[in-house]
Amino acid sequence: MLKITAHTRYFRQNPVRQNAEKGGAKTLEFIPQCRNARGMKKFSSFYLFLRFFFLFLSLIQTTSFAQSNKPALVIIDMQPEFVTRDGNQEKPENQKKVKQIIATQLSAIQAAKKADASIILIAFDNFGLIDTRLKNATKGYVHTSVFIKDTEGMFDDGNSSSSQLDKFLKGRGIHTLIITGANGGACVYASIYGALRHNYKVIAYDNGIADFNYPDFIYPYTNQFNDMRANPKFIEVTKLGDIFGPPAIHRGLKPAVAKAETSKKALKKSCETPTVGTKMRDFSVKTIDFLEGKK
Repeated sequence: MLKITAHTRYFRQNPVRQNAEKGGAKTLEFIPQCRNARGMKKFSSFYLFLRFFFLFLSLIQTTSFAQSNKPALVIIDMQPEFVTRDGNQEKPENQKKVKQIIATQLSAIQAAKKADASIILIAFDNFGLIDTRLKNATKGYVHTSVFIKDTEGMFDDGNSSSSQLDKFLKGRGIHTLIITGANGGACVYASIYGALRHNYKVIAYDNGIADFNYPDFIYPYTNQFNDMRANPKFIEVTKLGDIFGPPAIHRGLKPAVAKAETSKKALKKSCETPTVGTKMRDFSVKTIDFLEGKK
């Protein structure tokens, strides 16, 4: 029987020794003997390098896996200009609604940070800065990303950052989006539609969505997505615990191909029906062309 205890290019073989206690079995021992001190130093340094290298790889893989198992919190167009552009922000009731939605979104940010989930801030180009309170809440959090869009929907074909956002999400294994922001009947609606079209699962957080396009702001944005409920990849929640709480809610979102034609007709109808919360002027020509089937 041969027993090999170690091997390396720096090792030499000792003479074969008879082991009388083990019935005469031959044992080959390879005892580390460096040719010189410099060789041993190189060997030790290389060994330490390999250990740290594989430790680094394991940390990267662990982080990526952790992110891929969590939904991303998306906050759309929370820019003060959308609140003030029609001059309705001075109404006491509207002021109260703005404070409520900001507080709700701040709570969602804290929950996302606690869950180590990604936070994505979407801003509409040329409409001012993102609300300072939201920016401060995400400051220093490594999983925060900001994307600038130039059309209503963040996944619109005409949006210059659409492919970049899609690549970013899929590159991190993120397949579920928690949607919040404004305006519910315009940019939020179009973004949800685009996300479903790109095969993402969508959780609409009603208490984190508002529509500032009306004299009386619509908040919370409850029961406004009725036409999307037939899609198995879409659900609405009203409680924060339903989002980052029981993971079963995410497993319940069955992957399926979105019914594009049905969604297209529904979105077109919502543009033409003010009661749903959408104004036609809030959609770009490119979006309308898409709805009309010209693209």
